[in-house]
Amino acid sequence: MYAYHDGDEKKIKEDINDRILFLIRRPIYYIHQGDRNDLIVEQIYQAFHRKEVYIAMHAAGQNISKAMEIILEVTDRAKECGYDIAVSQEKTLSQTPVYNVYITFKE
Repeated sequence: MYAYHDGDEKKIKEDINDRILFLIRRPIYYIHQGDRNDLIVEQIYQAFHRKEVYIAMHAAGQNISKAMEIILEVTDRAKECGYDIAVSQEKTLSQTPVYNVYITFKE
């Protein structure tokens, strides 16, 4: 980045901020016990309405059941809106189960 902006610190900071804002605005959800399913479902529906090309949801351990409930609730609408849903189940190095959901817009 330094070379790309010819060492201009102001341009580098602006570029970094733009990249961070891009990531923050992506609909990526990390499910925790205190999260309300209805609010996450509504946010996912809003992402469908905006035609976001990528929506992700991640949960681990005891939070996986919450993520599964959310996916069951949004699956029909996702298909109606032209989205595919892919799920992967993995484990961390400490053998904690991890549930990843990727909802992608079919173009």
